Amino acid sequence: MAIFTSSTFLGAKGRYKVTDGTWATARAQASSEQDFANFEAQSTTGFNIQRDFFPIDTSSIPATATIITVTFNFDGKYEAGHTGTEVHLVQTTQSNTGTRTAIDYSSVIFTSGGSVTIPDAGATARTITGNGTSLGWIVKEGITKLAIITTADQTNTQPGTQHWATITNPELVVEYTLPSTGNAVFMGTNF
Repeated sequence: MAIFTSSTFLGAKGRYKVTDGTWATARAQASSEQDFANFEAQSTTGFNIQRDFFPIDTSSIPATATIITVTFNFDGKYEAGHTGTEVHLVQTTQSNTGTRTAIDYSSVIFTSGGSVTIPDAGATARTITGNGTSLGWIVKEGITKLAIITTADQTNTQPGTQHWATITNPELVVEYTLPSTGNAVFMGTNF
């Protein structure tokens, strides 16, 4: 088994934010109003939605690899005055992974690849253990495009309370195997 580990994300990493008068309008925006280099996943009763993007170069994973596990590690806490927040690992279709662009906001695919609850305001190590769906998101010999969003955003459920998580020190860990090359054993005298 081999392991790919990286906390070096490409230039388009960051947070995209939309605020609107209704949940449906904020969630359906084609582009964000603001983008930031830090990470906060948010869905609030004031209809703020923030999505965190993590494009990463996974080109060192060979095309012949079989992905066994996907793990997304980070330090996470919820902001004071907000309730515990569940966040999901999702896939994106970012068109440009080199720089952040406002249209990235709408490039989220809302299928959950795994989740974790952030129950307190202390910055603590958190792990999202990827599910079977997330295994197919790792782009061998290419760029993998991931994001973190809140449950309210992932399920399109207007939040009744504030959900706001701060994420630091993100890291992607991928375990994979390679096909065996096999060993040939020859016996006899005529080759």
